[in-house]
Amino acid sequence: MGKIEEMIGLGADFWSDSCDLRELSAAVERGAVGATSNPVIVSTVVAEDPDTWDPHLHRIEREQPGLSDEALAWRWIDAIAVEASRLLLPVFERTRGAKGILNVQVNPEHARAPEKMIDQARHLASLAPNLAVKIPLTREGLVAIEALSAEGIRTNATVSFSVSQAIAAAEAMERGMRRRSRGDSAFTPYVTIMVGRVADHLKRVQEAEMLLADPGAADWAGIAIFKRAYARFRERGLRPVLVAAAYRHRRQWSELIGDGLVQSIPYKWWCAFDASDVPLTNTIDHPVSPSILSELSRYFPDFVRAYEDDGMRPDEFDRYGASVATLRQFEAGYRELVARVSRLRGRS
Repeated sequence: MGKIEEMIGLGADFWSDSCDLRELSAAVERGAVGATSNPVIVSTVVAEDPDTWDPHLHRIEREQPGLSDEALAWRWIDAIAVEASRLLLPVFERTRGAKGILNVQVNPEHARAPEKMIDQARHLASLAPNLAVKIPLTREGLVAIEALSAEGIRTNATVSFSVSQAIAAAEAMERGMRRRSRGDSAFTPYVTIMVGRVADHLKRVQEAEMLLADPGAADWAGIAIFKRAYARFRERGLRPVLVAAAYRHRRQWSELIGDGLVQSIPYKWWCAFDASDVPLTNTIDHPVSPSILSELSRYFPDFVRAYEDDGMRPDEFDRYGASVATLRQFEAGYRELVARVSRLRGRS
């Protein structure tokens, strides 16, 4: 038994953190029941597999002449989503819609424009029955998440790094689901915590401010935040499923294993995890060492903000350091995709 199969046996669902058809096919063979993408992932996928994706772009350009570079880029993203969703459709059908979900993200440049996110989410959700729409967890994103949940559109709150964000997103989803005219037991929204990006942010702060915290403390920050959010979801009976993402080391995998959560793992990481001899147990309820929490709290006010239930207000979400860095990276990935479209036009 590989370690990924062992992880699944301990209750955690496995997603491929990629919409690359080759990587997703391999992940499904190893038990993946979902996949995700974002502008950086999509930009990487089309660059690394041009033989598959460039013909799609040229076909769309022939069939819909006159599109702007940005409009053509989004039709390209649509095509990628449709093709990737097909690989997960058998899982979706077997589980009657509970699993087999491909997550596709709205334009990161609209992270503070709820109506634009809502309109685009409606379009993305219409592409296939097994799609969820990733919404950046800004104050405006909460508005979009609640509205879409009320319409029966499955969402995944992303650009999320804190307990307060996770709770706010889950509560918005719950409000939206309560507004629906009919129930759907298979309808499951998701809240992602990008555990590795929390550590990235704290390490940047540590270097910039010459903080003398233990060099390994920051690596536990995202783990501690995820564990606390998971406990709060169970205590409050919140139905959305927590997703761990953005891996930087093995503990962000092995310390977050248990029932009713998702691990969204990039191809290279899950291959390494699967072939490892790391012992696995149900660890989601194992507390992070008090000494580590003390070290993080002593040196990093931004850890405290992310760890406490009410550490940030919604109007602070997009000003948190990890949010700023991630939105900038997503916007850059999207711009690179549009630039690639511009370079390829007319070469069919």
